[in-house]
Formats: sequence, structure tokens, C-alpha cells
Amino acid sequence: MKVIIYLQAVLSISLALPSPKLPWNEIQGRNISVEPVSNHPTVKNNGVNGRIIGGDEVEPHSRPYQAGLIINGQNFCSGSLISPNYVLTAAHCIFSASYVEIILGAHNVNIQEASQLRVTSSNIIIHEGYMIPDRHSNDISLIKTPEHIVTNNYIQIVRLPQADAGAYENFVGALSGWGTTSLSSSTISHVLLETYLSIIPNTLCSYYSEPDAITSSIMCSWGNSNNPSGPCNGDSGAPLVVGNVQVGLLSFLTSQGCESNYPSGYTRISYYRTWINQNTDLRIVFLSSSTFAIRNNGINGRIVGGDEVEPHSRPYQAALIINGESLCSGSLISPNYVLTAAQCTVSASYVEIILGAHNINIQEPSQIRVTSNNIIIHEDYMKPDNHSNDISVIKTPSHIVTNNYIQIVRLAQQDDGSYGGYVGALSGWGTTSLSNSTISEVLLEAYILIISNSLCSDYYEPGTITSSIMCSWGNWNNPSGPCNGDSGAPLVVDNVQVGLLSFLTSKGCKSNYPNGYTRISYYRTWINQNTDLASYVEIILGAHNINIQEPSQIRVTSNNIIIHEDYMKPDNHSNDISVIKTPSHIVTNNYIQIVRLAQQDDGSYEGYVGALSGWGRASDSNLAMSPILLEIYLLILDNSDCSQFLEPSLITPRTMCSYKAYQVSGPCTGDFGAPLLVGRTQVGLASFTPASDGCEFSYLSGYSRISYYRPWINHNTDL
Repeated sequence: MKVIIYLQAVLSISLALPSPKLPWNEIQGRNISVEPVSNHPTVKNNGVNGRIIGGDEVEPHSRPYQAGLIINGQNFCSGSLISPNYVLTAAHCIFSASYVEIILGAHNVNIQEASQLRVTSSNIIIHEGYMIPDRHSNDISLIKTPEHIVTNNYIQIVRLPQADAGAYENFVGALSGWGTTSLSSSTISHVLLETYLSIIPNTLCSYYSEPDAITSSIMCSWGNSNNPSGPCNGDSGAPLVVGNVQVGLLSFLTSQGCESNYPSGYTRISYYRTWINQNTDLRIVFLSSSTFAIRNNGINGRIVGGDEVEPHSRPYQAALIINGESLCSGSLISPNYVLTAAQCTVSASYVEIILGAHNINIQEPSQIRVTSNNIIIHEDYMKPDNHSNDISVIKTPSHIVTNNYIQIVRLAQQDDGSYGGYVGALSGWGTTSLSNSTISEVLLEAYILIISNSLCSDYYEPGTITSSIMCSWGNWNNPSGPCNGDSGAPLVVDNVQVGLLSFLTSKGCKSNYPNGYTRISYYRTWINQNTDLASYVEIILGAHNINIQEPSQIRVTSNNIIIHEDYMKPDNHSNDISVIKTPSHIVTNNYIQIVRLAQQDDGSYEGYVGALSGWGRASDSNLAMSPILLEIYLLILDNSDCSQFLEPSLITPRTMCSYKAYQVSGPCTGDFGAPLLVGRTQVGLASFTPASDGCEFSYLSGYSRISYYRPWINHNTDL
């Protein structure tokens, strides 16, 4: 005969709680009452005691979704944060609750850690079928938090499985909780404990329980027979997690007791996913890289044929968890905005943004995790068809500070070319094989060829490939490219994002048919209008190669900009000078130093040779900036000589010009603002090239003259 024991909330708790103000030894935890054993065929009528049996202390804050729940000020359970507004737990924990104190961000619940957030709620939703037809049926409930919970490194949202997820049989799950640490102890563990348990088939679990007790709404686990481990009272409602996905919540165990190694029973999350969605702010979003019919082939999501990137070599990449369940990618385009596909966010109640990540299944020290519901979707998304205007931005809840692991990507300009024939890098965390239903833990990348729209159109219905779209394909001998889970992923050419993943053909991920991307240059005006992109500057100091994060570099972001009050007066090159105030004091070293500026009474520098350096384009035909710093030596002309070759209005006392005989050389796109130095003194900054046909047409270049503006510089800085 077999019997099910329903876990007690805990025998007693000993916590340094802010309320209620009672002596802890007088607080007696109630026992969750059990139906008479005559209603259940009996093995043994053993009592149970609450803790993770055979568990180990977790690495602090490695289970940031875990919630401690104090019921009516006396009984203890666990739960999990499933959205910024809801905690998931067992119904038997809160069935008789007047109020619940929710502890988030905790490792030691006996002290008030700086990481902790404690809120109290009486807004409880218990499954309407709880205890129907029997005591363990529909043992699931929700607690609405009194305020929107802001996620951080210590408090995060757990991902939940979809309704159609598999059984997870033979997977190993992690169970964590604060239950008591021995059978003889009546107090809970101060610190969070965890144990790893095997999820067993329901048919096997049924052998240890009464007939029909183990239904499709339940899952079971057991531990190591040589070292019994598992849950007890005080762990009720605790999350059972596979990877970083919560697949169950602790409900019951057999009457053989905690250390018997008989199976433990859990409410199966996938079975109740629809109920959870209906009673919370979660919505089901089935994300894929949208398909267009050639054949009705299925697709699977990952970077196909990709390799693991060097950790943090794509520091602009953002992982996006939509409504706690679906994965997309995005890119950090300013300290306050992330760019992604509209298909990812169109049904989102909230998005968790993970920055600075390589392995998204662990909480790396480099990571920042924030949650936002401030989403801007292109107003014409899905007009005229479902792939049109597939672009959106997410505003971060706070200003993101860049560092070695988190950086801002440069975006293609509106007037950039098509990038046809260039090789782009695509990166994402999509799944790693057609048969694998889980995402890649680590960031993968593939290099793919950008093709012309005319060639891409051969593979799609007429009118599908427009000027707002770009296409790529991989290596025919080793197919590579995106799939589901990579939607919104950035396509980058030499550290400039030129596209974001939107769709592919229904031939599938490994077919090597072209993939479609939202073209960044086409939407650059829309991006600028809906973000702060035109209002801040990222400053890179100590750099030689700006495409990598060299140890010598410092990167800071500022929106404290002073532009000359008469810029573009009387014409568009006049008073072309500005200063940017850094957000903090820059410490000089061997790699970062301060340049000397020309004095107001310096001469014209005519006949001197100046050095011009920058990372701009090497030619008009090359759309990419130089990754490494280049320099050229140029002859500084007298203004009277320069005016013979240029319109007289261009050459004034405010400007100076340079010349390179017998060789077209000078500044190009990306070099404007570059310093022109004579010796170690900056005498000019690159302002214009006179040729409308491009950088390579003229031997002359124009500069703002530093000596002329020295009083203005002194007045607007600390010089």
C-alpha cells in the first residue's frame, strides 16, 4: 500500500524578520493538515520534517529567481519570481493565508542582506480546481506583488516551459530551498541549499503511490540511493529547475519520509502554463525567424554551423527573454536603448535584458540583467505584410554604464551603401542542433556573405525583398546561418551593425537559402527619432584597434556636449568645433595623454608638415572604417594659396588647409574631428573636403584652426 504526504509549511521558523515583532521561540508553524490516512492506502504512517535533505549550500545568489515566503508571519515556503509582478508557489502553502511576506534576492534569510527586497501581499490566486478531485490536485497558486519588481544581479525572473514541453524524463533537475537541515531540527536553514535530483517517468513514480495519484499534471523525482537527498516540509513550493527553466514546483512526497529516497511529487509547470498565462501578465509568444513559403518545411532555432565566440568579443550583444519564456537577441545602441526585431516584442508585457553575457545559463560577474516594459514598435510593423518594418527598440529602466564587457554598437548611417559582397558576423544563443530543443548556453557566431537584393529576390515571392531588407547566405559546403531564438540578432560588418535578423525561407535553417534582415541604414532616421541616439557620444581613449577591447582602452559615454553657438553661421562649415565633457576625471597613463593646443597668437603654420590620424574609411568605395589607427603627413598651405583652389568663402581666418602633392590623401568619412598636429601641438581639426564627388577627388582638406578658437575653448572648458 502507498500513501502521499502533503508537505508541511514548516514546523517552526527562526528568522530575524522585520515583522511581526514576536519572540521567535513562540512562533509555532502550523502543520498543513492531511486527510485521514484511511483515504489513502498506507505504506507507513511516518511524519515528515522540512529541509533539503542531503543538500549543499548554493553559491550565493546563483538562484536569483528563488523567493522565500513567510505565511501569516509563521510558516515558511518557497516560490519563484516568474514576472515583475507575480510569484509562483504551491496552493497548499497559501490556501489559508491572510498575507504573505515575499523575500527576494536572499541567500541568508536570517539577516537583512543588502541584496534583499521584502514585500507583503494579500493578493493571492489559488487554482480553482485545488483539492479537486483529491488533496494533491492542482496544487498551484500565484501571489501578485504589491509593486513592480525591478530585476538586478540578485533578483531575476525564472523561465517557464511551454505548454507543449516534453516530460523531462531522465533529466537532472536542481531543487533549492531553506528547509530544516536535519530531522531533529525545528528551525529552517539560514542559507539557501540545493540538491540535484533525477526526474523519473510517471509510470515508475506510480509504483510508489496509490493508483491514479500520478497524473499528467504531476512529475516526480528521486535522489541518490547511496546518499538520500530531496525535499521536506519548509521546501513546499520550491522550484525544480532544469538548466534555467523551472519545470516543477514541490508539492508532496510519500509517507516513507524525507530520507527514504522514495519519489517526491511536483506540480508540472507545462501542464499549467495556460492557467499561469491567463492569471498573470505572461503571454505566450511563439518566436521564430519568420518563414515564407517555398515549401512547408519546419525550422529549428540556432546559429547553424556556428562557433563559440571568444568570450565578450561581441560586447554589444543583448539576450532578450520575452515574458519570461521566449528568447531573442538584440544590441545595445545607446546607454538607454536596445534594438531588436518587432516580432520579438509585439506581444511582450515585459522583456528581461541580459547584457555582458557569454553564458546566459549562469550569472556571470560581467552580466547586468534589467527588466523593461517600455517598448517602441515601428508604427507600420506588418504593413503591408508580416515581415515589413520588423524593428523595435526597448528603453532600459536605467542608464547602462559601459565597460570591458558591455559596449555600444555603431550603426550603419542612412547614406551607407548596400554592403553587397561584404562578409558579416551574425551572433546569437539559438539552439545548437536540429534535434536539440534547448538554446546554446554560450554565444555562437557565424560569418555569412551579404548578397544583393536582386539575387535574394530570386528565392522569394515578388515584392518580398524591398530596399528596407538585406539578405545573406552562408557556405554551401558547410551551411551556416540563423534560426529560431536568433530573431533580432545583429549582423555586423567590421563592428558596424548593418542588419538585424528578421526571417528566412521555409527551406529551413540548414538549407543555405538566403536569410532576411531589417536593413539598419533604411531605418536610421526612425531609430534616431525614437531614441536618444543623436544626444550622446561614446568616447574611446587609449585605443589602437577600436574593433577589440584592448587592455589600454577606456570607454565612457557622455551627453554633456557644447557646440559652438555660431555653428553653420553663415554657412555649413563655419565654426565647426565642439567640446564634450567626460562623465568622470580621466587619469592619464602611457596610453592616454593630453594634447597641447595651439595658442591664440600662434602663426599660420604655413609650410609646416602636419600629421593627421584617424580610423576613417581608407577610400570612397570602402564602407567600413579602419579598425586600426592610420596617419598621413600633409603640407599646411597659406590660406591665400588654398583659396586659389577652393571657393573664397570656404577659406577664412577660422580655417586652415592641407595639401598632399602627387597623391590623393587626407581625411574621409569617419575622420572628421581628427587632430592635425605639428610636432606635439594640435593646430587644427578635420572639418571638410571640398570635393562633392568624395574623399579621393581632391588633394586639399579643410580644418578648423585651433588658434582662432582658443578663447572659445578656454571659456567652455577647464583650460
